[in-house]
Formats: sequence, structure tokens, C-alpha cells
Amino acid sequence: MGTEGRTFIPTLPSRQTTEHVLSWCKVALSQGQYTCRHYRVLQELALVITTAEGEIHPSSTSSTVFTTEGGVIKWHGGSITINIHRKGLLDGCNDWMVSADLPEWQRHPDVIRKTALRPDIVIHSVSTQQIIMVELTLPYESRMEEAHAFKEGKYLDLTKELKMMATKLR
Repeated sequence: MGTEGRTFIPTLPSRQTTEHVLSWCKVALSQGQYTCRHYRVLQELALVITTAEGEIHPSSTSSTVFTTEGGVIKWHGGSITINIHRKGLLDGCNDWMVSADLPEWQRHPDVIRKTALRPDIVIHSVSTQQIIMVELTLPYESRMEEAHAFKEGKYLDLTKELKMMATKLR
């Protein structure tokens, strides 16, 4: 396995654990490694969401066929439509706009931009007044709950404001 693309962090070997490097290494922070990792994952996530946004989930059509024990077709019923896809967050309207807190992406809607907060991804529909805010957090496993609580608290006021404006949040 090569070492290209990796930066050696000169610390004591006993402190160079995965948890230390991923969570609170001051050298990695000063080198911008956390930001770089965050933006790379955010870029991939935004691309996947944008790709899924335009997908059409067609229903499938099947015919019912009854046969006798000998395998002879007794009755061939009419076609019936079976809806085989699950309802997802993006179902229900076709004007979803995806914006991401990345330089080359579309800007967030005005209702978000007027605040000091910048969620990582905002998916919004003007016709249904729905907003989906995605905040990416990449903590070490032992810090998942702590990071989640921090992010919820960070966006609590914005969430309340949007709900008062009759915006449906997801």
C-alpha cells in the first residue's frame, strides 16, 4: 500500500491512534485535513443526491395467469399495475433544487442565506414549500451522539423560524 496522498503527522506513536487522528489532532487540524475530508465526502454526497433527484421510479405492470394442475392456461387476467418503489423524501414534486456549501455549487435559497448558518446541503421545493437540510458530520464512532447533539443545537433556531413560516422541514 502506497503512502501518496497521506501526510505524516509527527506526534508520539502512542498518540497516533485512529481516534486521535480523526477527532482532535491539532496538526491535522492546522493542515486542513479535516476540512479537506469533509469537502470530499460532501462533494460525493451532493453528487449522489443530484443524480437521485432526476430519477423516475416507474411502476411495473404484470399480468395474472391461472393454470390447471397440468399447466394449461385456464384464464389470463388483465394487466394490473403494481407500484414497486418505496416512497422517498423526494417523491411528491418535481421542482427540487439541490444546493451545497461548496464553491462550485448553486447557492442556498434566500430563506437560508439570510441567516449566518450554512447547512452543508439544502434540498428545497418552491411549489410544496419543503426544505430538507443535510448537515454532514464525520466524527469518530465514540463521538457520534455528541456530534449529532451539537449539530441539532446549532440549527434549532433556524428550524423553528422555518416552521413558523409554514415551511415543511424534513
